[in-house]
Amino acid sequence: MNSTQPTPQPERNQRKWPGVLLRLLLLLILLVTALLAWLPYLLPHALQQQGITLQWQQPRWSLQGLQLQQLRLEQSNLQLQLHDLQLNWRWQKFPLQSISIGKLVITGTLPQQSEQPGSTDNQLLTALAPWLPGQLDIYELHARVDEVAHVTGSIHLQAGAQRPLWQPRHLALDLVVEQLHPRWLEGIPAGLQPESLRIRTLSRNTDDPLSNALQELSLDIHSLGQSQIQLSGILTLLQEDGWQGRLEQARLHLELPRYKLGSLQLQQLQAQLYFNAKASTQGLGLQLTQPASLTAAQLLLEQRTRLHQITATLPRLQLEKSFADDNGTRLQADYHLSIEKLQDPLLSTQTWSAAGHLSGLLTDLQITTAINNTSGLELDGDWHWHTDGLNGNLVLKDIFLRAGNPLQASLTDWPDLVEFSNGRLNARTSLSLPVNAPLQISGHVTGSGLDGIVNRSELGKLDFSAFFRLDHGEQLQVDIPRLTVGELDPGVPLQHLIARQVSYSGHIDRLPQGTAAWQEVSGQVLGGEFTLPANRIRLDRENPMQLQLSGLLLQDALALYPAEGLHGQATIDGNLPLTIGPSGIYVAQGWLQARQPGTLRFQSEQIRSLGRANPGMQLVAEALEDFHFSLLDSKLDYEPSGKLVFNIRLEGQNPAVKNGRPIHLNLNLEEDLPALLASIQLSNHVSETIQERIRQRLQNR
Repeated sequence: MNSTQPTPQPERNQRKWPGVLLRLLLLLILLVTALLAWLPYLLPHALQQQGITLQWQQPRWSLQGLQLQQLRLEQSNLQLQLHDLQLNWRWQKFPLQSISIGKLVITGTLPQQSEQPGSTDNQLLTALAPWLPGQLDIYELHARVDEVAHVTGSIHLQAGAQRPLWQPRHLALDLVVEQLHPRWLEGIPAGLQPESLRIRTLSRNTDDPLSNALQELSLDIHSLGQSQIQLSGILTLLQEDGWQGRLEQARLHLELPRYKLGSLQLQQLQAQLYFNAKASTQGLGLQLTQPASLTAAQLLLEQRTRLHQITATLPRLQLEKSFADDNGTRLQADYHLSIEKLQDPLLSTQTWSAAGHLSGLLTDLQITTAINNTSGLELDGDWHWHTDGLNGNLVLKDIFLRAGNPLQASLTDWPDLVEFSNGRLNARTSLSLPVNAPLQISGHVTGSGLDGIVNRSELGKLDFSAFFRLDHGEQLQVDIPRLTVGELDPGVPLQHLIARQVSYSGHIDRLPQGTAAWQEVSGQVLGGEFTLPANRIRLDRENPMQLQLSGLLLQDALALYPAEGLHGQATIDGNLPLTIGPSGIYVAQGWLQARQPGTLRFQSEQIRSLGRANPGMQLVAEALEDFHFSLLDSKLDYEPSGKLVFNIRLEGQNPAVKNGRPIHLNLNLEEDLPALLASIQLSNHVSETIQERIRQRLQNR
């Protein structure tokens, strides 16, 4: 009897599975080993097909990563050399965990970017996101890229749990940028262009889990070179409505030992700004958090104007730029400016200050200003800066001269011999400085009730309005419709002087060669009137004119003459042919004549003694005791030296001499007119200023 026993087939199959799995695992290891062994040869070949040259040295592979002593990539004109490269990965977090580079050297030229329709940087970053490492460390960077710059430093990036690498949770940069290509510095004045920049950033820890900030960094940028600029603050990047950025607690510090722009030169310039700024897809904005300051030791302008110890402060500054329109950047600011010492050939050296407001677009700016100096001069300005140039108005506030004359204390060209002690002055000027055209100035000056001293003459009640303009930056025109003087006393008082339609024109650099004109000049003197008819003269030439005299009272003239016992009565008319020019004033063949008969009495012991001592003068002395003339006629000449000559002809009688027989007298009288007028003034108790000027005049003759 045959008996059969069952075969344990399932048990044998179960014993085979471990062997099968082991063989499969060994096969996988062999495949991976083969792949890793052949990768250094296959990868360079594959990249070479794309125009990229890859070389590496001493690779060390492991399941957790790859280490390379050196890796070199080259494409076109760009070369990358990586030293001490380490790639770490985790299989469950494919592909990369971190990349560490001991030294990265980049040289060459950046490749041209393709502009394929439909591809954007955001799309590219999104596609690359799964392949980017969670951490990147570059311990030593050397990048020399043509037409860009030379960059050295270090970079450390670490992504967050939910963020890709380009939105890192931690960022630390320390970069030095040198040899910037000129195209990156376009628009920056040569004196402000940096030779190098150092950029340092470090991520700030934020404890707010709800914060939508992509990154919050402490930022520090400073430049080296002729100018030193440092910018620091806290930079926050947000992802709201596209993107937003905020720079808070920012400080901008500028130091510039010297700066030259055209004819402008600055020395030891320093600036401090404390501000907050923001930027987004909608626009930009900046606002001060503390008053800003700017100081300079000296400013030189046009080699003639020097400003020393300049201090400018900005209590308020706000800048806004909207990308929704093309209107440009809008500015709102208040400012205060102080100049410790201003030196200019036209101005007395002293302290000046200004304050005002700026508003509008940077290309269309409204500026107000209030200017004053230590002499008490006050000016208000209203300016408009635009792309075509600068124009505006400058107003001189009312000056009440009883309290002093700040104009005289401010202007070096103020005439030394003109002083005002009373009255009011004001002025207004309009200025236009086009970009490609000469300076244009126009305005007016008004004076009312002015009292003072002009040369050696007392002045009272001067009123005028003068209109002026400067055409093409060089041609000066002045028009005075009416000028009146209540009294002017050079020794012979002049009253109610009126000048009508007075004008002057000349080149600003050749004022003594200009042209003056008037419609009429008239006034009262010695009880009568004088008139200077319309004329036009050149100040650098000899100019003839006629001075007409009418109704002068002889008794008023003799009352001024310093001779004892001399009296008379008559009405005198006359004409004086004047010649005025660079050499002075001439009168040639002028004449004076009594309008009707009159009297002349010279009752003096001095002339009686002269008659007794000189028989030829006896009749003259006796006749002039009480001379009744029917004719008084005189020729008159005057020289610039001051010599005044009268050739007087008298016809008449003295009732007490020779029974009133007619007597004809010819008298020659010569006077030093400046000395005569000085004598008259000194006898009338004039001011000490006039007395001193008279004495200096007499001493210098």
